Amino acid sequence: MADSTGTETEGDPPWRGLKGAFGGLAVLDERQRLAFAGAAALVLGATLLDVAAIALTFVIIRTLVDPAGASHLPVIAVLYRHGLLGSLRWLPVSVSLLYFGFIVAKNAYGIAMTWYQERLFARVAASIGGSLLTAYLHASWNVMASRKAAEMMNVADVAGGAALTSVFRAYLTLATELSVLLAVLVLLLWLAPVPTLVSILLLGTFFGFVQRGIRARIEELGRICTALANERLQFFQQCLESGREIRIAGRIGWFVTRFAELRMREARALQSIMSLQSIPRYLSEPVLFGAMTIVIISITLTSADSNVALPTLGIFAVAGFRLMPSVSRSLSAGATLLGFAHPVSTLRRDLALPAEQATASASPDVSPLRREIAVDGITYRYPGRGEAALNGVSFALAKGEAVAIVGASGAGKSTLADIFVGLRRPDAGAIRFDGADVAADLAGWRAKIGYVPQVVSLFDAGLRENVAFGLDAIDEARVRHVLSLVQLDGLLAKLDGSLASRIGERGTAVSVGERQRIGIARALYDNREILVMDEATASLDSDTEDLLGNAIDALLGQCTVLVIAHRVATIRRCGRIVVLEGGRVADIGTYDALLGRSPTFARLVRQGVFEAAE
Repeated sequence: MADSTGTETEGDPPWRGLKGAFGGLAVLDERQRLAFAGAAALVLGATLLDVAAIALTFVIIRTLVDPAGASHLPVIAVLYRHGLLGSLRWLPVSVSLLYFGFIVAKNAYGIAMTWYQERLFARVAASIGGSLLTAYLHASWNVMASRKAAEMMNVADVAGGAALTSVFRAYLTLATELSVLLAVLVLLLWLAPVPTLVSILLLGTFFGFVQRGIRARIEELGRICTALANERLQFFQQCLESGREIRIAGRIGWFVTRFAELRMREARALQSIMSLQSIPRYLSEPVLFGAMTIVIISITLTSADSNVALPTLGIFAVAGFRLMPSVSRSLSAGATLLGFAHPVSTLRRDLALPAEQATASASPDVSPLRREIAVDGITYRYPGRGEAALNGVSFALAKGEAVAIVGASGAGKSTLADIFVGLRRPDAGAIRFDGADVAADLAGWRAKIGYVPQVVSLFDAGLRENVAFGLDAIDEARVRHVLSLVQLDGLLAKLDGSLASRIGERGTAVSVGERQRIGIARALYDNREILVMDEATASLDSDTEDLLGNAIDALLGQCTVLVIAHRVATIRRCGRIVVLEGGRVADIGTYDALLGRSPTFARLVRQGVFEAAE
């Protein structure tokens, strides 16, 4: 995997050289590769039409200087004998009209081919963007938790933005121009083999040295651009999230300057890439024209028949002017592939992220809880860390019971919540549902859980969409019911009773407490029998917490509740409290019992770890 600077490390797909340049083809599935094969077939057709257009140039020039000789040329002779080209006097006009019609048809074919290619690019980019999001959402939580959001946003931009489209366009540009180049060279070798071979040798050697000289630098600059783009996006995201602090502290200028410096470093790297990419293009014209001049001199000196020499010189001139943009576009496409080699390799890596082992049985267990949920000897160590975050944690939740998990910062509370809902796999132990290990049917286990995190994620959508969360068929009566349960009738009144009212990105149109209650309403909407609340009441005022507590009390007996909390009112509502210390269970009991017998719990109370109701 690449490190924070974008340097290639073990596990990354190769991104240097030809493997890296053509690595974008590896992100295509079989159906997409077949579509690209169809696009390549269209490119071959365009190539044949280009070569035919160049060959017709020879015919036109020959009819102008030697109509009688031109009437014996292949195809022309057949058409002339059948009277389709008129008399010998009108032969140049007829051939010119034929050429004009051919050019119109050729360009119409080119327009249709381009439309097909761009449509293919757009569809493939959209498909790969969806595949990337699927890979991220199915990836192991350990992997995702260790990744930077800005880095993943940059990869998503490569997948769905102009970068990937540029890479695919470069592939077909290379296919088009190189096939044209090869076909034209075959034609020229047939007309004048020696001068053409000399030109190929000179041009091949020259452009080989040029490309070898700039290739490694363009690849490295592409890697640097990826790392700088990740850093820029991360800093920009942090600035937006810290907007209040930045304004109040009066530090806007510093942050703007810092961002401008990052952007300028990225711009300089991009400038260097573009400058290096232009070198072969500007060198190609004088070098190709020089080679064409050598060919013209050679044909002039060696051909005795001017009627043959002039058309041959004409076709070489047309071929030269056709090849100059082809060579230029080919070199530019190659540079594009080298420049995007590193970000495309990162995309390939992320598309291949291993999915978490969220097992699902052929017939998921939908039976309700009958006895208890047991946390049985859970031990967990974060990857790369020596000390275990949890060590032999065991306790049980009886059906309909509410249990609170408390402890100092770093005691392992949120880690335990992640394991409980199946986001992390324990190194030892298990979560057992009526005795059965939930790992055997993780998807079925999650279907029983309503989860409320510390920070609820809200989308810039309607209130009902944020409560129903990912459903098309929404029961509005159910939405109103759960909103009432979490005391959001006032918010609904402010929105004129409309569940379609948008609440802004990340819930900017609602208060912090309202945002948290929307998250709780979301967990209650599906009527799950297990409710897990990870600091869900931390942002609520005491009055709202009391009202919400009454709603949770009403659920007891119907819902089994696991709460991680720092609020005294919330903790007191729970039948039992599990005290964690250093990743182990220090004690279990009621609030009053623990206060009297547990030194750890008493210390947490004295230190003000638990917030009193206001």
